[in-house]
Amino acid sequence: MIPTGSWFPRLISLFAVIILAGCAAQVDHKKANFHTTSFDKLPGWETADLTNSFTAFQKSCEALLKKQDTLNIHYACRAARTFTPDRSRAFFEAFFEPYHVNHGQEGLFTGYFEPVYDGAVEFSSEYRYPVYGVPLDLVTIDLGSFGVEAEESKLVGRVNEAATVVPYFTRADINRGAIEENAPVLAWLKDPVDRFFLHIQGSGKVALEDGTTRQIGYAGVNGHRYESIGKVLLERNELRKEDITMTTIRQWLYENPGKALTLQELNPRYVFFRELQTQSPVGSLGVPLTEKVSLAVDPAFIPLGVPVWLDIENIDTETSLLQTLAVAQDTGAAIKGPVRGDLYWGSGFAAGEKAGSMKSRGRYYVLLPKAIKTAIKTIRAD
Repeated sequence: MIPTGSWFPRLISLFAVIILAGCAAQVDHKKANFHTTSFDKLPGWETADLTNSFTAFQKSCEALLKKQDTLNIHYACRAARTFTPDRSRAFFEAFFEPYHVNHGQEGLFTGYFEPVYDGAVEFSSEYRYPVYGVPLDLVTIDLGSFGVEAEESKLVGRVNEAATVVPYFTRADINRGAIEENAPVLAWLKDPVDRFFLHIQGSGKVALEDGTTRQIGYAGVNGHRYESIGKVLLERNELRKEDITMTTIRQWLYENPGKALTLQELNPRYVFFRELQTQSPVGSLGVPLTEKVSLAVDPAFIPLGVPVWLDIENIDTETSLLQTLAVAQDTGAAIKGPVRGDLYWGSGFAAGEKAGSMKSRGRYYVLLPKAIKTAIKTIRAD
């Protein structure tokens, strides 16, 4: 789901220049301000358990070390191999510098999870809703290879009878059978609402009748822009703004079966899946997600792979604030803006309850790599 393009590498290069220069206290990009701060000013940093965050960052490094080091992060990734989880705090303080990300107001933080839905490998009167793999006739055009720079660097479409590339079928077209001859079916689900939310989550497990499960993950989309049905329900006064969550939207769809399909089709974007061999869903960075650590972000503002300190409202009742170190490992079509995050809550019903009710206000701090010389001096000082 990553909207890559020539502007994204330039943004990461900008971060690297700022870090290496060690002189800019504030960065303005698309109305997002990055203010340098210190670890002792991060709310809750000193008492937080960073063990799972450190392990998740090591997973990020598996992907980052395979990419060009425009973020100056390879040094930190290699150093992470020499640290043990009990020295997590020392590692992050040695190799990273925190920046408060601010655009004048608190940001919005939602949750997502890995759903587990009942399904079958064969069509039947009970299991009627297909989960499609990538269609054979779907064509992806890389505009960069033609020398074209655009916000969306790739176009998705199909070749029609006149040998012309046209937009791919919409959700409504696909629901009416437009690709049933051209796309593999990975599984059949009982419930069309389950399938719709599987598209929103981007990955999930299908519990088959023989007791086994099939792990599926994002493989591609039909190229159409994501449209929020929650926004539509708000505009139609079906739900109040303060009440809109994943849980209340799902409830509305079940309570209004005659309108549910039409509403879903107002979002023309359609997700295609692939079968995964991992035990956990895989995010846009290409590594398995970690419960209550992996964070989906807008890569126009936050580079994938970096740690992000959260200071947000807690949906649990134990404490009023959730202060924890997440790692930017995923993206999402609805996750847009300088202070916007989607926290992964894990797999199954309980995780879905947490994710579905999460609509927290708060802020975050991105941890960007120090220059190599600065990191070495810090380690020696320790």
